[in-house]
Amino acid sequence: VSRSPSVTRDIALVVGRKARAMDLERTIRKTAKDLLAGVKLFDVYDGEKIDADKKSLAFSLTYRAADRTLKDQEVAERHGEILAALQKENGATLRA
Repeated sequence: VSRSPSVTRDIALVVGRKARAMDLERTIRKTAKDLLAGVKLFDVYDGEKIDADKKSLAFSLTYRAADRTLKDQEVAERHGEILAALQKENGATLRA
């Protein structure tokens, strides 16, 4: 049991239809490093609001530091780094 509280942030991405969730999760874990306590895919959408050659994957990311309470700015910065890595490595865009 951790003494430090966790912070959860969701991220919904638009990717090519052939993109694999495990590849995006790998990028998330690699970029988040020690601040990521957990990541969970909770939604896959490929309906009419998404281009036919795309799909949306939504992840819930849980951040936690073992030695301290995370500040909102620290979480926001790491979340932004994760989004940038997903864009660069997986061609993902943030779903509006």
